[in-house]
Amino acid sequence: MKELYKLLLNIFIPIILALLLNFIIFSLQWNNSEKYYNPYLPKGYIIGIIWTLIFGLLGAAHYILIFYNKNKSSLASSSIIFLIAFCLAYPFLTNGLKYNKISNILNFVTLVLSIIVSIIVFRKSIYAFYFLIPILIWSLYVNYATIIIPNDLMN
Repeated sequence: MKELYKLLLNIFIPIILALLLNFIIFSLQWNNSEKYYNPYLPKGYIIGIIWTLIFGLLGAAHYILIFYNKNKSSLASSSIIFLIAFCLAYPFLTNGLKYNKISNILNFVTLVLSIIVSIIVFRKSIYAFYFLIPILIWSLYVNYATIIIPNDLMN
């Protein structure tokens, strides 16, 4: 029962943080910027759902790393916490999703960080790595939709 409690905490704390962030984004109407509308990305609430699921998966990966390390922190588990913190800071770093160029840079940084964290986690636990695949796919797609497609359309 104690392990189930730890698992639930590791999953639901990042989910609750994501929901709080979504609440801030929607209550301040940061999601309604027509100036930076991208037809290749889903609507804001879908993006919020995707990130909420990703945060839960990152929490599950963190739990696996802690569980297999007998409750000891490691570089892999710490890197997941860093990735969660960076992703939570993203809307604030873009000043409420207002700055498109900063968003594109941070999208790329998110992809690079996701790759680095995935490599670190993979070396520690392949099972935890499986939970990172969605953030890799999502950050790769977002970079494709915000950087590559617009550049192709301009040429």
